[in-house]
Amino acid sequence: MFNHSNGELHIPRPAVSTRTSLINTMHSSEGGCFFETALFEMENGDLCSACSLVKGDVMKGGFKVECVIASKIGELSLAYRLGDKTEVTAYHPFRYKGGAWCFPIEHMKSVRIDERCVYNLVLDRGHVVTDGRHEFVTLGHGMKGAVVEHPFFGGKIVDELKKMDGWNDGYIELRVKMTRGKDGLVNGFDV
Repeated sequence: MFNHSNGELHIPRPAVSTRTSLINTMHSSEGGCFFETALFEMENGDLCSACSLVKGDVMKGGFKVECVIASKIGELSLAYRLGDKTEVTAYHPFRYKGGAWCFPIEHMKSVRIDERCVYNLVLDRGHVVTDGRHEFVTLGHGMKGAVVEHPFFGGKIVDELKKMDGWNDGYIELRVKMTRGKDGLVNGFDV
């Protein structure tokens, strides 16, 4: 958490006892996620890194974290830096507050980073987190429209995640392959 009084950033690890270990290839550095040091606004005004979020945390707007999804990518990654510290993958829908949804790869230059894990969230409602300048869609959002609409990531994924060990604890370490439909879109997990 970022302490506004002294300007220090403390990044604790989630205190969750049960972690799910499946087999990873859900996300590559091109997927739709946040890198671990991406900072997001909390309801109380603090900033919290993606890797420090836990079930029950309240994001800006009053949206509660239901589950943190972590995926190890095991490679040097291409990230797209938005602002000072928010690094996301190429195809994570974002928008400038109130603007149209777009992909980072369309607007930013990539940078190589040595982070080996990406994160995403399931929120109880709202389905958007912010770094103060940009808004980022989260899993199960149900939104319609260009860029942001996705039949799996926008909805069905939550039903699949609820079946996995770790859902009740609010933390899933995903290690599964994705399946794709004839249209090329991800449509499920190959477990």
